Amino acid sequence: MNSIKLVLPTMSREFMRCDPPKHKQGETYLEITKLLQGYIENEVDMNDRMTCKSTCSAYTFAESKSCYKDLFCAKQPKCNGRIFDCQFFHADAWVCMAGDGDKRRYDWVEYEDGTLLGDKGTCVNKIKVDSWWRWIFWHCSYCLCKCDEVTEDSDRFWSLQPAQADTSTNKIVTGVRFVKRGKIVYPQIEQATAMPEGGIDETTRTWVEPQPIPYTDVRNLTKNTGSVFTMSYEQRAMDMDTLTAPEGHVLTGVKLRNIGGHLNLEIQVTPMEFTAGNVVSDRSTWIANDNTPATDKPRTLVPIIMPDVPTKFSGLNTVDTTTDQFIQFDASSAHKDVSQTTVPFIDAQPVAPQPATWLAGAGLYHKGRVGFGGFVGFKVSTYDFSRHLIPDSKERPVLRYEFVKAEDA
Repeated sequence: MNSIKLVLPTMSREFMRCDPPKHKQGETYLEITKLLQGYIENEVDMNDRMTCKSTCSAYTFAESKSCYKDLFCAKQPKCNGRIFDCQFFHADAWVCMAGDGDKRRYDWVEYEDGTLLGDKGTCVNKIKVDSWWRWIFWHCSYCLCKCDEVTEDSDRFWSLQPAQADTSTNKIVTGVRFVKRGKIVYPQIEQATAMPEGGIDETTRTWVEPQPIPYTDVRNLTKNTGSVFTMSYEQRAMDMDTLTAPEGHVLTGVKLRNIGGHLNLEIQVTPMEFTAGNVVSDRSTWIANDNTPATDKPRTLVPIIMPDVPTKFSGLNTVDTTTDQFIQFDASSAHKDVSQTTVPFIDAQPVAPQPATWLAGAGLYHKGRVGFGGFVGFKVSTYDFSRHLIPDSKERPVLRYEFVKAEDA
């Protein structure tokens, strides 16, 4: 027993989900949609004077001001929001317009110098897009930028409302996951009745439906800053942390908060009477990691390099973040996907150990591989039972032995 007590505290108590055999949208993963999306615009339409005296890279922030001579701009939906991070590839291109306009603008773009953005395939609506010279000196270039536009088909909202177990009836959290209701991503908990000495009444395990946000239209969602976090170019970071309850406490709630433009996780922890299995419900408290990129112990960005659509990766993703780091949601790679998909995706699989047990923490992490967007998801930590195994003994183990004389010696 002493050996078990020495080894048990050193073993990992973290529990997270591996990749499913097959990804299914809405079941195993969720998406933020049209947060930042690739958008082709000519520089003549991105300044008030309708000039072509700059380069694409000069338009780090702009808006669509006009539609010069009803050219390509008249053949695609206008970006009615803000335009960021423009870049130039080549003067002339064939643009394959996406058949599913609710999700994508373009399927692929092929420039006359052979540069290909996206996966080229058959195309129903292919449009020729040519830059032009103005007065010999100025080149009116078509740029590939990122459009940040809050529309009814842009799902970029996160609930900031808490998801809590009913501690008044001795319920505790036994699982967590992300769910999507309409345009909003919610944290959801599974609760069950606690039993003595770490036990759980399996028959009481139920997923608690999140408290709904009373708005579904974009206009009201963006105004409801107390209950909803709206992602944008400036606010699209998510903090990666592992939060652990103090000794003798269990997990009874989770929620997200906005701290410095970052989505940040908080957990509610509550003391437990171990022998009786009773929740001390009037002593619950919330804990979190308040570190930001500007604090004495700054958070660090984990870059997602040249990301393709996460579900295109056929191997197994690996965890690549730790506490005090953060990731940023962004558009997919221009070369691989014409920057049409928001990455990373959100792992929606239930994180609920089987059989159920007391939990003592939760966290957020990112898993992926270089060249793909990966997934963010929940993880949990199980309760540390090692200190309840046997009482501490002041006696040190003693090796006892005796010499025995051999019969034929």
